[in-house]
Amino acid sequence: MNRTDAKPRQRPYAIAVGGGKGGVGKSVVALNLALAMTKLGARVTLVDADLGSANLHTMLGIDHPGATLQALFDGRARELSEVSIATGFPNLRLVPGS
Repeated sequence: MNRTDAKPRQRPYAIAVGGGKGGVGKSVVALNLALAMTKLGARVTLVDADLGSANLHTMLGIDHPGATLQALFDGRARELSEVSIATGFPNLRLVPGS
């Protein structure tokens, strides 16, 4: 039973979107799910974990994302927040892949 008087979930949680081969729509699903969640009032950080041909930044209209997830792995960034960027959509941030 869905309750409308229930307090919103306060803990952060992760949702993974994955699939086999490229071109099946993982990025489209992930981005649309993230946008739908922001419209429900959630603060969302979308992480593009593709280190070979990342494209979520392009789908969001960001030409040059700057520091990427690779910087975190290489030690050039110490925290995820250092590579998280604003997207132009309220409550949605992006950690771009490389």
